[in-house]
Amino acid sequence: MRFALVVSGILVLSAVGLSADIYVPDDYASIQEAIDAASNDDTIIVRPGTYFENLTVGKPVTIISLDGPETTIIDGGANGNRVFVVPANTAGLVTLEGFTITNGLTPHAGAGLSIDSFCEAQIIGNVISGNRSTSGDGGAIYCAQNFPVVAGNVITDNSARNGGAIYLLQEGFGENPVIASNHIAGNTASDSGGGIFSDYSSPVITDNVFYDNTTVGGGGGIYQKGNNALPITIKNNVIINNRVTGHLVNGGGGVAIEGSHSITFTNNIIVFNSSDNASSGRGGAIFWYRPSSALISNCTLAYNSAGVFGGGISILADAPFSLSFKNSIIYYNSAISGSQLYVDGQCTVNASYSDSEGGNNEPFVVASTNATINWGAGMIDVDPVFADSAADDFHLTWNSPCRDSGDNSVVTELYDFEGDPRIAFGAVDMGADEYYYHLYHNGDVVPGSPIDLKIVGYPGAEVRLALNDTILDPPITTTHGDLYILWPTIWSGYLGKAPSTGVLTLSTTVPPGWTSGEHYYLQALVGQWGNPSTMFTNLEALSVK
Repeated sequence: MRFALVVSGILVLSAVGLSADIYVPDDYASIQEAIDAASNDDTIIVRPGTYFENLTVGKPVTIISLDGPETTIIDGGANGNRVFVVPANTAGLVTLEGFTITNGLTPHAGAGLSIDSFCEAQIIGNVISGNRSTSGDGGAIYCAQNFPVVAGNVITDNSARNGGAIYLLQEGFGENPVIASNHIAGNTASDSGGGIFSDYSSPVITDNVFYDNTTVGGGGGIYQKGNNALPITIKNNVIINNRVTGHLVNGGGGVAIEGSHSITFTNNIIVFNSSDNASSGRGGAIFWYRPSSALISNCTLAYNSAGVFGGGISILADAPFSLSFKNSIIYYNSAISGSQLYVDGQCTVNASYSDSEGGNNEPFVVASTNATINWGAGMIDVDPVFADSAADDFHLTWNSPCRDSGDNSVVTELYDFEGDPRIAFGAVDMGADEYYYHLYHNGDVVPGSPIDLKIVGYPGAEVRLALNDTILDPPITTTHGDLYILWPTIWSGYLGKAPSTGVLTLSTTVPPGWTSGEHYYLQALVGQWGNPSTMFTNLEALSVK
């Protein structure tokens, strides 16, 4: 039974929508046999193991693993077929959760998963890796004319023509696909969109990491194409070390936009991306081609590079285009022309309350008499003083000139890229990070390997740290915020006082006895108990590789 209704104290079981749980291999030896036998809205629960199957799901069912993707693998066998297919016009919601999807090899679209026209699908909490579409689109996931939710997946080492990881096609429809909280890394596209290729789709792309994706044509991390009816939202993403290697007019090491009616970038960190070609490389971070209108707010664009035009942003507009650049950082980018911004065509850029290297001089190049850059209020040109950019750490420090220097009136989001309050201490900060009490770590959690734990506070604040493998849910509410760590702890101790940067670093070693798949939890107290400025940080989970 999936649900019940209580009326006047009487338990009434719903006679509609009854569903069953089917176990593999208990009830059926294979997943496909269980799918074929299932009724609409049944749940197929798969026990650990490797299942060499190529699945077709033509009915609304939930397929979920019992123990997660580390132990439950669907292997397509690299036999010329996709691993998982939802055929066109499948009525109802299909959910796939908790599997490793691998070894799809096909000339067709969607080597890992193909969700065809007019279907509803949720792809949640999977590892999708090692799938190849040799001449089609969407190495890991292909979605055509539908509105998928793709959330919480690890999508790595897939390849296709367009959309090495994900290909979205949504022409003429009026809903937003959701791509959220995925780790999209090491995927390749022989044409465009190393991570995602969005073709006339209007997605919400939020809280993802795009890392080390590569393409020839455009959009190392994201390629967005089409004059879309709905606004497009790209927010709270970390887009890092993606590359465009080819010579096509398209560029955008991090993101490429071709067309598009209205697009908003908010709270994104876009760093160390490159559009490499020495004769035509454009837009190390972002390249716009034939755009309409766009807003960049509270974003950090740094250390991106382009072979020729616009190390940070390159715009090529053959129709009127308006870009608003607010509360953002564009610094340490490089290119032959326009190290920060290169504008060519009918374009107006309105910049305000942002930190731009070089000011309104050579770093901003206007290559057309039809283009205008308006240098508005609140603009500065000062080193943003990141915590440790060499270690991919773009948190602000206490003495950053970007702290408390933005414009509150243009803030639309309540939280920054990692969930801290967006306006923390009076005035909003420039860039993706809002300076606030926070605990985080740099580096993978590998037993016996070094790791840096970092606690953001204020200069001179005493810092205490606690570690446990169990947490309180709900937490204990205290005068200094919520305490999640269960006491007694595995370890707790005084770390010292935060330095002048406000960021205290603890360099330590992951205990050799920790094993892959384990989870440990950290929380810090910043300040002395009883002090009004004292606060608990967020809860940080260490997941052992």
